[in-house]
Amino acid sequence: MMFRMVVLMYHRVCPDSEEVTSRYVVSKSNFRKQMEFLSRNGYYTPTLDKLLHGTPKENRSRPIVITFDDGYLDNYENAFPVLQEFGFSALIFLVTDFSRSANWWDRPGRLGNVDLLRPHHIQSMSKAGIQFGAHSFSHPRLPELDDNELGEELRKSKLSLESTVEQSFSPIAYPYGCVDNRVKDAVRRAGFHCGFAVYSGPLSYSSDLFEIRRVFMTNRASFLYLLYKAYGADHLVQWALWSVKKLFGLQDRSRRKRQM
Repeated sequence: MMFRMVVLMYHRVCPDSEEVTSRYVVSKSNFRKQMEFLSRNGYYTPTLDKLLHGTPKENRSRPIVITFDDGYLDNYENAFPVLQEFGFSALIFLVTDFSRSANWWDRPGRLGNVDLLRPHHIQSMSKAGIQFGAHSFSHPRLPELDDNELGEELRKSKLSLESTVEQSFSPIAYPYGCVDNRVKDAVRRAGFHCGFAVYSGPLSYSSDLFEIRRVFMTNRASFLYLLYKAYGADHLVQWALWSVKKLFGLQDRSRRKRQM
């Protein structure tokens, strides 16, 4: 079961009237096709805390975790109704500086100025079974911070998350997928229960709960693409690449080049 559990990663889900020009954006209609595929093929979305603790009820044949990074408003407007349609839950990682209303961290031209979820959206989704995690407070590359900056970033992020939504489980997703052992140690000390990367981490999430790898989802909805992603073949390919880079000490260099 540990091998078969797959974590999908999304960012934006835009209305069909909006042209998709970024790999970080999935149209609502294609997102619906992807969710329909998962539902039709017997996937279900357990709550993350129960899945990681391996309670028998949650260890059915095809668990899958659907995650969103950054906390864009269109997650509420476009993704949330589709998730409800198919009875799926999701885990949304929030940049928790709620004094900002748009994605100030993005490079100009990547996604444009996009509105973020506000606390009342978050609380509404939480009541409907959506879970939330931290994506830092200000979206920095965590390995580039000194120890004091890192500790403060994590402290503020967790405090802001917990003051916005009531839940007993606190996960984090690393901005840009950037993580190293120092960051993982700081995340543990800050009181987070697990951490999500992107292309790094062992093949089985149970081997390291603070570097859980995810599958990057794009605006494709073909049967073969979804089969490749959902059945974990993408996991195997990315894990093999990561293992080789780790063996030769190349993973840190490659992470800096990624613009996620």
